[in-house]
Amino acid sequence: MSYALHLLCLTGFLLLPIVVLWLRAVAREKMPWWKALLLITAFGWLFINGAVHFHFAHLENQMNSYAGNPPEELVDRWANDGAPRVFALFFGWAYAWVYAIPIALVYWILVLVRRHASPTQASAAP
Repeated sequence: MSYALHLLCLTGFLLLPIVVLWLRAVAREKMPWWKALLLITAFGWLFINGAVHFHFAHLENQMNSYAGNPPEELVDRWANDGAPRVFALFFGWAYAWVYAIPIALVYWILVLVRRHASPTQASAAP
């Protein structure tokens, strides 16, 4: 179950900027930039913390499935939980921004292309 929740949080994190920018494109009046940035920051932080938490919960479940003698690699992966959890807790919002910036650049390019294409189509109409 924890692996499914890990994948759900990771999917939410990956889709978040795309959905928020799509909402901005569809309803510009209802989704100003400050609200889009706030949503990406807050939900991005939430999703990345969930993904990290459930990843380590999944590793713990795997360790518990072995009867007292888990593989050394699994123990090492599970024991290395301090830095990723702390970094996600304090800087999870930065993960969201770093991931959202290239998607926002593509969004802005598409908006500029659409704005430049609109006047030429309007002048070509009879």
